[in-house]
Amino acid sequence: MDIINKKLIDTFMGKNRSIVFTSYDKDWNALMPVIIKIRDIIETENLVSLQYNEQRLNPYLYNIDTIVNGCIEFIKTYRNHGR
Repeated sequence: MDIINKKLIDTFMGKNRSIVFTSYDKDWNALMPVIIKIRDIIETENLVSLQYNEQRLNPYLYNIDTIVNGCIEFIKTYRNHGR
């Protein structure tokens, strides 16, 4: 995972810092709060227009790399829709 995507997730999670230490692609404990926040957003906002496949965030179906990529895709799409 490159530094740009780590910063993207950090910013989404409200962690605005210049150095990124979080290993979202290596640590489920770091990634789960991101998944929970995305699921909360999907549930509380009408995001049908984003056409996002929430199944890509299911840790029981996919490995951590696939989940991280799903989170990054969601964050980019979410930001592109002015959120």
